[in-house]
Amino acid sequence: MRMKAKVIDTILLTKMLQSVEKLSKTCIMKFTEDKIYIIIAKIELTELQVWGQVASNLLLEEFTIESANNNEIWIEVRTDHVIRVLKSAQTSIDIHCKLSKKKELSSLSFNIKRMVSQNLSQQEKSKKEQFSECQISIIDFENFVHNYIINPSNIICSIIENFAVIFYVYVKNESTPLMDYDQETRQFGTLTFYIPAIIV
Repeated sequence: MRMKAKVIDTILLTKMLQSVEKLSKTCIMKFTEDKIYIIIAKIELTELQVWGQVASNLLLEEFTIESANNNEIWIEVRTDHVIRVLKSAQTSIDIHCKLSKKKELSSLSFNIKRMVSQNLSQQEKSKKEQFSECQISIIDFENFVHNYIINPSNIICSIIENFAVIFYVYVKNESTPLMDYDQETRQFGTLTFYIPAIIV
């Protein structure tokens, strides 16, 4: 069983998932060769059932799917987690999804490619735009995304090509006078999230 594709419309997929997010924490995503289905079969304290479908070519390119079940793949996902990933990818230049396994369980993973700029040397003032990429676990990324509850003042993402992604989260206490801040960073504290690359 395998599936991979390039996501070409994150906004449409996000809107479809947002429409069912408040009804249930999870939903079933069914992938077929020509359609993608979103299904909520049971909602607590109600008889309501929800399902939707969209042509796969509206959301995906370079789409390949193989399974022993008529080339259909069913997977249960946390709706809010997928929404967060898709929202974060709306300004990306490239996003791919695929079926992967972690601890013998199938999961939907995303590979997001962004455009970054780096200083070539201390003497050079000009910057050269280039692409860096690193494939990481969607579960690890979801765990990092939960840091939004601390309302960070700034986040820096460092991508080490095909090795790891490191997030530096800066936390500031808004009630403390500016003079009490660290004069170099103007921050109170930092959290570092290290996510190693997936070895494919």
